[in-house]
This record gives sequence, structure tokens and C-alpha cells, in this order.
Amino acid sequence: MITLDIEDTRIRMVVIEGRQVVKAASLPLLPGLVKDGLILNKEAVSQQLSELLAAYDVTDKKVIANVSGMHSLYRIFNLPRLPTGMLSEAVKRQMTKVLPVSLREIYASWQALNISSTETMICLVGSPRNTVDVLWETLRLAGLQPQLIDVNPLALARLSDDKDAIIVNVQQVGFDIVVMIDGIPRLVRSLPFSSEDMKVSDKVRVIKDELDRTVVFYKSSREGDLRMSNVQVFLSGDSSEIMTGVLDFPIKMLPEWFHYPEGFSPSEYAVNIGLALKQTKGARGQSKVNLNVIPEAYLPKPRPLIEVVAWVFILVAVALLVPLVILTAQEIGKTAILQTRVNTAQAQVEEMQTNAAQLAQLQTGVNNAKSALAVFQQPLDIFELQRAKVNGDLAKVTSLQPGAGKLNSIGYSPASTSLRVSGTAPDRSLILGYASALRDSGRFSSVLVQTLIALEFNKWEYTLELR
Repeated sequence: MITLDIEDTRIRMVVIEGRQVVKAASLPLLPGLVKDGLILNKEAVSQQLSELLAAYDVTDKKVIANVSGMHSLYRIFNLPRLPTGMLSEAVKRQMTKVLPVSLREIYASWQALNISSTETMICLVGSPRNTVDVLWETLRLAGLQPQLIDVNPLALARLSDDKDAIIVNVQQVGFDIVVMIDGIPRLVRSLPFSSEDMKVSDKVRVIKDELDRTVVFYKSSREGDLRMSNVQVFLSGDSSEIMTGVLDFPIKMLPEWFHYPEGFSPSEYAVNIGLALKQTKGARGQSKVNLNVIPEAYLPKPRPLIEVVAWVFILVAVALLVPLVILTAQEIGKTAILQTRVNTAQAQVEEMQTNAAQLAQLQTGVNNAKSALAVFQQPLDIFELQRAKVNGDLAKVTSLQPGAGKLNSIGYSPASTSLRVSGTAPDRSLILGYASALRDSGRFSSVLVQTLIALEFNKWEYTLELR
């Protein structure tokens, strides 16, 4: 089993046989190849993947990979217990209400968990289509066969051996926070650092502040305060040991789900271990959520029953025809030799008949094709730049959103290249802080607060225009 964790700055690979980690490697990536979890140069990354596998003599092609949680959306909601067919339709209808973006922009995957005799909890993940598509194409360019793809926070949740836990994973360019209660990830936060060159002390402060906000928000829910009283924190990733004396929670070491070779750091390869636990029997931790975000279009289609039956009849027919085939084999062989001579002679004649006019016609077609390509290339490049900008803007809008707030809608105006963001928050200062953070991000030339209305106590509605 091969697990791959592709981050902005490096690729981490772990090869596991049974319950033993047999190979592990970390390969730095050049700046600009991956940004906020999105692969920007699939050819270069696939080449580095191939070189990494070859360097460690890894010949297996089946892999389990990951996508970043920074651009992914995770939601949970409850529905009445329904039959399977009705449940699927109910989930599709509810998706449009709980997800702030169009379903045309994401691949949605969900899992149903029966939490009582009358209710079903739906765990829903929405991953940007371009992020998943480029990851799939990159792996295929490297000659690999993706079997499963998971989202970083859900892979990390699988590391806990407690049903109630907080998992904090620190990377060079960002961090993940997962609050898991009763084996279900309830809150998931994946945020980038404002700068890759931030001091470790500043990163610790940012993580602690975000963790405190996340816990306070969850405690305000109907069951959060009771569940969070004795929860422990699992730390993993870069510089995670520095957080030990800073957090206001008891710290717990990562459990040893596998047998590790000498010098192996489970904390450094936490995401890989979480990915491996998706398929490891008897060692999946306490997390009940096990999703595969590979789109249905990429999954192999099962063969229809009629096709299987047809092959059975074909095999029977072949068996009955074998004696006849043996009797006619000699005559067929002679005919084949004669036909080969005829084909050779005909090919020579056709080659001699090729003239300069045909070659000129082909050259004209090539020139016309190149001219057509030049006409369409510039609009395509402009469109690609616009799409990258919109994706980057959406990432900032969602990542900087206050933890206690809620985004209702995000609209984009191509004519004015502006975003219109509306939502609610329990405090006016949170909204103003959100607008200030968007200004400070350097992503937008202007951030205007168009509306700021107090709907009721601890509920403000706002509308922002971002250019």
C-alpha cells in the first residue's frame, strides 16, 4: 500500500505492508509547483513523483492520495431515517442549502451515519473540481492508479484512538484543526499562514487563537460544552512539539497504529498514516467517517450481467468450434501467406503513388491548424487566469471567515470582476474584523461593507463587496 501526501512544499510517501511501515521518504518541491493544495504544474510534480518512486524502488502502482482541506468544504446535518433511494434524493436537495457554492464547482461526497432510530447524520465533503481533476491527472501522468482520495482533516481524524478528541496538524504553510466528538468530526478548519516565512512563535500564536475560537464556537452548540470538558489534543506535523506547553488542553501522543522502522517520525507522516488507516483492518481508530472523494466519473464501471452471460456463451461456442479450427488451420495459413505478399506489393504501389501535391496539402492543413490554435490560445489563457483569480479570492473569503460566522452566499460579477459576500455573525466587530482581514490579505483592491444590519440579539447580517 502506497500513501502520498502532496503539500505545497514537499511530497511525503509511505509504503506499508500489512501493519509494517517498510519505506518512508520526503521530497522537497520547488516553489510554485503547488499552491494552497492546488497543483499548478502537473507535469513537473508527476516527474518528481516518478523519480521519488524510482529512487526507493517502489513498483506498485496503486496509491491512496489526499487533497488539502483549505479549499474543501465539510458539513454535517441530520435527516430523518429514510430508505436508501429517498435518502440520496434528500441529501442532494439539502446540499444546495448547506454548501455556499454551486455543485457545478465541486465534487460532493457524503456518508450516512445512523445516530438514532429516527435520525441519520450526513457527513458531506465538497472538493473543488479543478483540485481533484489536476491531482488525478498528475498521478496518472506518473503512471499511478489512484484507489482512494481523502481530505486531509478527515485522514487526520482517523489517528485518534479516542472518540472525543482534537487533532492539530501543523504544516509549513498552514494547519488543520479537527474537533471529533463521538467518533464524528464535528468541526474542521484548514487555514493557511499569512506568510511562509512566519516565525514559529507567530505560527504558534495563530494556531492557539484559532483553536480557542473553534472550541468556543463548538461549546456554544447544544452538546459541545458537555463533550469538551475532558477532551485531549493530538499534535502532529512540523514544529508540533512546540505547541505542547502552550495549549490549554492535555496533550496526548499519537497512537502507534503500525510498526515503524528506526528513525521514522509518525508525527511528520501523520497524514500518510491516516490515509493508510482507510484500508487497514482492525486499526482504523475511532473515526466513523471514511469517505472517498474520487468522482464517480473516475471510478471503474461494473460489468452488466448481460455482458458476463454473453462471454460465457462465447467461451462455450469457442470450445465447440476448436475441432473445426484445427481442420482448417493449414489452409488458412497458406491463404495468410499469400495475402501478406499481396499486401506488401499493394503498400509498395501506394507509396510510389504518393506525390508532392499530397504533401503540400498536408502541410497546408498543418499551417491552418496552427493558425486556429493561435487564435484560440490567448482567450483560453485569459480565461485560465480569471479562473485562478476567482478560486484564489474564494479561498481567502472562506478561509478568513470568522469561526462563529456563517456565509449565506458568494456571488461573482464578471463584468466588474467583483465578489459579493453575504452572511451572518453574532457580533458586529467580527464582521468588521472579517472585512479588515480581507483588506489586509492583499488579495483585493477594495473591501466595502455595503450593509450591516442587526437582525436580533447576537445576530448581524452583512454584505461585503470585494474588488
